Amino acid sequence: MAAFTEAVGGVFLILGLLTRPFAFLTLCTMSVAIFMQQWGAGTWNMLPALGFLWVSLYLLVLGSGKFGMDQWLPTFYDWIRSFRWGKPLLWIATALAIVCLLCYAGVQDIRKQVVLIHVKSVDGKKIASMAIRGGDKPLSWQKDHQLNVVIPDSLYTTKLEFYTGYLYTEMKLVRNGEFEFPDADNRILTFDADGSTEVDLIFNQLPKNN
Repeated sequence: MAAFTEAVGGVFLILGLLTRPFAFLTLCTMSVAIFMQQWGAGTWNMLPALGFLWVSLYLLVLGSGKFGMDQWLPTFYDWIRSFRWGKPLLWIATALAIVCLLCYAGVQDIRKQVVLIHVKSVDGKKIASMAIRGGDKPLSWQKDHQLNVVIPDSLYTTKLEFYTGYLYTEMKLVRNGEFEFPDADNRILTFDADGSTEVDLIFNQLPKNN
């Protein structure tokens, strides 16, 4: 439902076609995005989904208005049915349209991505904990994923398994409870095509390929 709504629902809402059904689907999708994905990440992160939620609620109650296709579609439907083969033609056209839309709304394949991460700390600071946070499971922005100690205060490592349809993930290192470069963007880790990725990171330094 979410894939179908996001792929074609916006176009239908712009055209004012089947406005209330698609507004309801959008309302459900945005509610899941807010309460199941963005809740706890701050109001700023929820704003896009909140905006779409309020717009879909408005359209669900009031419909598309006089300029929407919903207003003149019944007249067009009656005109087509007045022809001898009009009714079967409408059924065939509707069925083909639904099949095409469902095929177009297919979601991206989920793949297993195994990532081996090596982290160095080069400033000589004593380290009580070295961890990673990120936006895709098994990582979380709210909880540390602790790294294993190879050399105390120097080298740490971990192995992560992602099940995702994306080609990359975002993350940041956390040392002694503090994020690296807190005012800069997150690290972008791009997955290798074969599903096995190995990277060397330095705390508070971006790699050349990032």
